Formats: sequence, C-alpha cells, structure tokens
Amino acid sequence: MAVMEGLHLTSLLAGALVAGLPAVLLVLKLRRDLRRSAAVAQDHARALERHRHTEQLLQAIIGNSSDAIFAKDLEGRYLLMNRHALQVLGKTEAQVLGQTDAALYPAEVAQRVRDNEMPVLHQGETVQFEHTVRGPQGTRVFLAVKAPLRDAGDRIVGMFGISRDVTERQQMDQALRESEARYRSMIEQAPDAIVVHRSGRILYANPAALRMAGVASAELALGRRVLDFTPVESRDEIGRLTRELFTSRDGWEVVEVQIGRADGSVIDVAVRGARVDFDGAPAVQITMRDISGRKRAQRALLASEAQLRATLHAIPDWLFETDAQGRYLAVHAPNDELAASTSGQLVGRLLSDVLPPEAARTSLEAIRQAQADGHSAGAQIMLDLPSGRHWFELSVARKDAPGGQVQRFIVLARDISTHTRDKERLQTALHNQEALLHEVHHRVKNNLQVIDSLLRMEHRRAGEEPTRAVLQDMQGRIRAMAQLHETLFRSGAVAQVDLPAYLRQLLTRTLQARPTGAAVQLQLALDPVQVDMDQATACGLLVNELVGNSLQHGFAGQRGGTLQVALTRQADTGRFQLQVSDDGIGLPPDWEVRRQQGLGLQLACDLAGQLGGELHIDPGPPACFRVQFERVLP
Repeated sequence: MAVMEGLHLTSLLAGALVAGLPAVLLVLKLRRDLRRSAAVAQDHARALERHRHTEQLLQAIIGNSSDAIFAKDLEGRYLLMNRHALQVLGKTEAQVLGQTDAALYPAEVAQRVRDNEMPVLHQGETVQFEHTVRGPQGTRVFLAVKAPLRDAGDRIVGMFGISRDVTERQQMDQALRESEARYRSMIEQAPDAIVVHRSGRILYANPAALRMAGVASAELALGRRVLDFTPVESRDEIGRLTRELFTSRDGWEVVEVQIGRADGSVIDVAVRGARVDFDGAPAVQITMRDISGRKRAQRALLASEAQLRATLHAIPDWLFETDAQGRYLAVHAPNDELAASTSGQLVGRLLSDVLPPEAARTSLEAIRQAQADGHSAGAQIMLDLPSGRHWFELSVARKDAPGGQVQRFIVLARDISTHTRDKERLQTALHNQEALLHEVHHRVKNNLQVIDSLLRMEHRRAGEEPTRAVLQDMQGRIRAMAQLHETLFRSGAVAQVDLPAYLRQLLTRTLQARPTGAAVQLQLALDPVQVDMDQATACGLLVNELVGNSLQHGFAGQRGGTLQVALTRQADTGRFQLQVSDDGIGLPPDWEVRRQQGLGLQLACDLAGQLGGELHIDPGPPACFRVQFERVLP
C-alpha cells in the first residue's frame, strides 16, 4: 500500500510539473484530505474495538452473574437469558430463546408473569416483586426487578429483568422470626423472673417477675424504680452490682438477696445480672429465682445440724466411723483424756494398730457381724487406759453407702466400767446369797426330816388308831415341805420352782410311804410351769392332802385302782387347773359333814385359797377335786 501511494504521488508531482503550479496545490489538498480520512478510519476502528470489548465485558457480567438476568421483546419472546437463569429453569439457551412464558411455564404462572409485565411494557414503569419458581433445584424464592428496554429513540422495544435468589435470606429471616418468637415465648413462660432496667427504671418484666413481686399487671411495674422492690438492707449491694456491670464485661455471679413484694412481705432470691442492649441502648438484665423454700430448708438444716451437734456432744459414749477393715474414718470422743490417742490421731489408722489384740479381734468380729446382719450389739472389750482399766460395750450398725462408695460402719463404744464393777459386786453378793439359800434349804430339809423321823417314832409308839392317823397325816405334810426344799436345793433355783418336777417327786414318795395293800396306779399329766415358793408350798400340801384322802377313802379295803393327777393350762383363760381324781368308791354320803368337822378337807380348802382359787369337789364315784389358779412369779 505504501509503495502504491508513493508511485501515485510521483505521478501527480510529474503531472503538476507539466501542468504548472495549480496542479501542485491540488495535489497537496488531496494529500491532506487523505490523511484526514485515515484518521477518521482509525477512530472508527478504535470505537468498534471499544464496543466489542464493552459487549464482551457485558456478556461476561451477565453470564457470570449469580442473579437471573433475562430480556424479552414486546411480544414476550425471550431475547436473552443468562446461565444462572437457565440453571434455575433447567433449560438450555436453545430451548428458551425465542419462546414465550406460555411455552415454559404452566398457563396460570405464565399469565401471572404476563400481567405483572404490562405496566413495564405499556407505562414504562420499573416494578419490584417477589415470585416463586419451582424447578430442578426445588422451590426457590426470587426478588425480581423488571424495567423497560428502550432503543436509541427512547422507544420501548421490550423489557429486561433481574431476579435475585432470596430463598436462604427468607429462610434466615423466617428462622430469625421463629427464634425471636421462641425466645419471647421462653422469656414469657420462664419460671424465673426476668427484669430489664436502665438507670434504675424498669423497662421490661416478664410474667414470672410480676408474680414474684405480687404486681397485677406490667403497667404497674414499668417505669418504676428497681429499688422500690428492694428492701433497704439490700439496696447498697444491688446498686454496687449494677454499677459494676458498666465497668466490666462480665455479668454478676449469682448473689442472694431479698426483694420486697407488693403486699409488704419479703422473699429470698438468687440474682444473676448481665449488661444487654435493649431498644438500641445499654441496659441491665437481671434474672431472679425464688429460693425462699431452699433458704427455709437451709435454715432448718442448720438448726437441725446445730441440734444434732449439741446432741452428739451430749452423748457420753465414743462414736467411731470405720470401713470394713476397721480403719477409723471419723471419731467423736467425749473426753480425749480417757484415751491414749486424741481423736485426730486416730483417723486413718486401723483398729489393730490402736487396740490390744483381743480387743481389736472382738471389735472386728462385731463389724463383720454388722456387715452381714446390718447390726451387732453386746460385744465387750477391756482396755488399760491412762486413767485405769475400763470396759466398753460395742454396738455396731452398718451404714449403707451409695453405689461406688466405701461401705461404712458406725461403732458406739459405751464405757460400762462402773456398771461392770457393780455387776461383779452384785454377782459376788448374789453368789453368796444363793450359797446361803442353798444352805438354808438344805438345813430346813434336814430339820424337817428330823421332825419326820420323830413323828414316825411317835407313830410306832402310839397305841390308839386316831392318834396314829393324825401322826401319819402330819408326817405326810412334813415330807411335802421337805421335798420342796430338797427340790430347790438340787435344782439350784432360789426363787422359782419347777412345779411338775416337784409334784412327781412328792407323789412318788407319798405312794411309797403310804402303801394301801392293793395296787394303785398313778397317772400324771403335768404341763410345764414355774411358780414361786409360796404357790409351790400350797400346791404340794394340797396335792398331799387330796392324794392321802384318795388313798384312805377311795381305795379302802384292799381295793386297787387308778389315781390321776393333772396340771393343765387353760387355753381360753391362761389359768392353770390342778385336778386329782380316782376311780375308787368315792366320798362317803356324809362327806359334807366330815368336811366341816375334819381337818383334811378344811386344810385342802384353805390351801386352794392360798393358790388363788377355790376347791371344787365331785364326790363320785369316781371322786374328783379341782382348783384353778393363776401363776405367780417373784
């Protein structure tokens, strides 16, 4: 091109030389015009390049935008739709461009879209609205802006729209609203009182706070001073804590104060404070929990503990708490001077390290018994202490521990030294008394046997039968009393008499001493019973009289038979019944007269009265004698 222009210029100059100067001027003008045209062409090329660059930049922005961007002509045909919009619809550019909404959406959706575009196409308005799109990505919510598309002459040739996906934002807004609603519901329904105040004036109080203060409605509390509900003795503390909130980021730790109620009463509360923003300005939020019940329980517990401590200090016994191995875990000693070690020195040590071997063994056996049975009592130990020899009686109780904790035992050691010494003295005195009583019984028995021997001698010397009979009866009575003392002497008893054993021995000797010449069989049915000596004496003499009467009258004339003696306990009354009966000839017809005149039956009635009963007689045959009495023990 440059070569051609050079040749052309040379030819022009040659022509000019031939044609003269006017031709030269013409060439110069043409050359200037040519240069101007080249500059215009270069400006046009640069403008086209800038346009292409701008168009590429615009296409890049539209294509990479996270918003859905589209454009339509006046008939609603899509002229443009960026990649994000295509992804939302799940379509390709070929499936969308040139199509209307009627081809892309259901009829009702397409109509709704067309309706909201009318103001844009006909009035040139810019509209903003939210709409929902259901596509491959699910249901999404968009905030759309639609505006008219104008040509160079400012005529509307279509419209464009930009839709921003606000699904997450709406979800966050909804979650925030729901969270706020839940938080407000929690605050309103919270069992703790919540109060917000600024500069000491109440801005908010939840229902629990109103109930706690005894205020009927929020209007009666809002705007009032917090100190109006604070007793005088707590106001300085509340004021100090409130000031600290504005000089420290940390809230209050829980403090316990008292607040006043509308009715004038005062309750204990646990208060926690925090600095908050309320309605765009700093404020104080306090949370209060009614602890009146706990405080009452604490005061009652403290009083109970003080009472227990006073009771514990008043107990004169030693109290130990040990584990199963006998290790001291806690010690209460009424007097440390009594022991070789102080209470503090015992904790952590074993019984076997502190006590003598025999005392330690006895104590551990008591602990093992309590471990098996829950408790043990009665074990005794002897200790030689600085104050002298002492005896202690142990009572051990198992202390059930929660799972995983060491099983413990409470050991109470009672000093029974004085009691033991008194008991030893009493036992010695009792032993002496028993020996003396045994000797008395022995001597009384011997003396009665001597009297029996004298009566037997007189019986042999007596010639008259009535005298012999009287002497024989006296012998029987003496033997009955002697047998009682012999029974007491042999049994070792000093106060109680085994009545069945005594009656067996008495009846055996009575039958041996008064033979009838005929075989009399003795049948005994004696329930076990212990009585005192007076009842035993009366019962023995009564049986002697009744058996003697049966042998003398029921089996007279070489007559044999059965003699029955029964001592039975009556189940309905608990009394005892003594019955003597025989199958002999029975009492004579005039036995009532003889009863009034004879000594035997009169004595039997008196002895029945001494037993505490009354003698009942069935003359028979067979004859039967009965008396009921209550047992008497010393």
